[in-house]
Amino acid sequence: MKKTINANIGSLAFTIDEDAYLILERYLNDIRSRLDASNSCILEDVEARIADLLNEELSSPMQVVTAEMARRTTARIGRPEEFGDRKTTNTSDTDNDRQRLSRPKDDRMIAGVCSGLGRHLDIDPTLIRVIAVLAVILGTAGVWIYIIMWICLPEESEVEQYQNQNERR
Repeated sequence: MKKTINANIGSLAFTIDEDAYLILERYLNDIRSRLDASNSCILEDVEARIADLLNEELSSPMQVVTAEMARRTTARIGRPEEFGDRKTTNTSDTDNDRQRLSRPKDDRMIAGVCSGLGRHLDIDPTLIRVIAVLAVILGTAGVWIYIIMWICLPEESEVEQYQNQNERR
């Protein structure tokens, strides 16, 4: 038994099994990562083409789009690499213009807590470090907060491993 999802692709409603949905979602996200905001019409055109190709494959409106149909459809449209190189940004598709809160491998002074906060809040890490030092000097709970965040925040490599595992699913 498989889960099905009702999805709107190119302004047409489809019933899609979960695996096919993930394939199409990854494909569209990969293309989206290669386009500028000014090229949103290209993504709309790709979605419309996906809808047309899926309609050709379905023999009845009650039929469910399978993973194999999704693979064939994306193969007919082309690889995402054909839409250009990925745009380099500090954002993640799922984090709404912010990096996931983690301790980076580089740009650390002690444990990377201030650097991770700076990246997440899009603030210069030096400012966060100054605030942290002031909190320690003034005798507030700054030391304890830093230690707790050091323990609780995952390292960047752990977050990458987790995201890679989710992408494989």
